[in-house]
Amino acid sequence: MPSSRIPREIVHFTRRVNYASYSPRGYERNVRRIVPGYEPLHDAIVKEVRKAANRRKGKDLDCVELGVGTGVTASRVLEAVLSACVVGIDVNAHFARVAEAKLQRRFEGRGSIVVGEYSTVLRDWKPACVDVVYSAISVHHLTHAHKRQLFARVFRALRKGGVFVLGDLMDFEDASKNLAVSLAALRLLLANASSKKVGFEWADHWLNFNICATVEEQATWLQEAGFSSVKHVFERLTTNLLVARK
Repeated sequence: MPSSRIPREIVHFTRRVNYASYSPRGYERNVRRIVPGYEPLHDAIVKEVRKAANRRKGKDLDCVELGVGTGVTASRVLEAVLSACVVGIDVNAHFARVAEAKLQRRFEGRGSIVVGEYSTVLRDWKPACVDVVYSAISVHHLTHAHKRQLFARVFRALRKGGVFVLGDLMDFEDASKNLAVSLAALRLLLANASSKKVGFEWADHWLNFNICATVEEQATWLQEAGFSSVKHVFERLTTNLLVARK
């Protein structure tokens, strides 16, 4: 049976990952390699956005991305769903500038960027103003209380019938399953990072700074926020996708 010990040098590696210190290309390369199921997660997100577009029957689809990063997910959505317009929100101005340039160059007029903390940005928007809110590997940075606040604000921002597509790193209530998938994800990270140093930095961030909630409790919080249905539609180790419909 494989050892479940976490290497001592990772536990004691205390320097927090600072995303702004990474080149956008280096960040994109590593996140693709170390997040379990990164590419199929994006396929699943695009599939859900396309479903929402089909329900709109050709009308413009107003989308918001929480944590746009360097614009990878927004680009995938805009490329696949021609009726979509995306407003990407991110607190990291460095990455947001990269995303803005990318979206303007490839999808002029269909993608825009807001720099700010996304829950605060949504708070100031009028109710029922968007069709889709989606996120890929971002919300786990929030405290649980902040997640619940965010879910309520997403619900408020969505039009009737709108969807929240939440792709993120999540835990499970089953402790044995949670340990198994967490260790497997950590091994994947260390094996696939672009260097040992980068692997240790990201592992330290995952172990000490991520605030992952379980799939089950987030489904409950979404229901408490008012969503009429919540489905767990994708799972790859710690990477999961919840789809909540208003």
